[in-house]
Amino acid sequence: MKYLLLILMFVSMNSYGETYLTLNLASKHFSADKYNYNEENFGIGLNYNNYLIGQYKNSFNKNSVYAGYQLQKRVNKHLAYGLKAGLVTGYTDEEMESVDIGGAKLFAIPQMSIGYKNINYLIGVIPVDNGVMTFQLEIKL
Repeated sequence: MKYLLLILMFVSMNSYGETYLTLNLASKHFSADKYNYNEENFGIGLNYNNYLIGQYKNSFNKNSVYAGYQLQKRVNKHLAYGLKAGLVTGYTDEEMESVDIGGAKLFAIPQMSIGYKNINYLIGVIPVDNGVMTFQLEIKL
């Protein structure tokens, strides 16, 4: 965690491009099974020119670290949609069916962004089982 904070401080001082602090907040599982998922997925991350890095407590109460990239298409100054993809740790093969690359899982999440001034609210949809929605907040640094 302390290394992530050092990275955040270093990159936020860089005057090139856009940098956002990402707060990982929650998820909502629409699964038919009765597993007691953790839906308070608190964590912190960084979005620097659409390159992503961060950590959070996943739905199985394990720490996950992710790195990736996001593509976004702006509809207007307040609304955008897109896809984020990359690698994430902290999941077993039973918990996440995906390509395993050195212990990390490949992910792709369609998302929508609703923003006002320097704050964006991100809603992602993971198309598994009956679906999972993810919720993040981005603050421009």
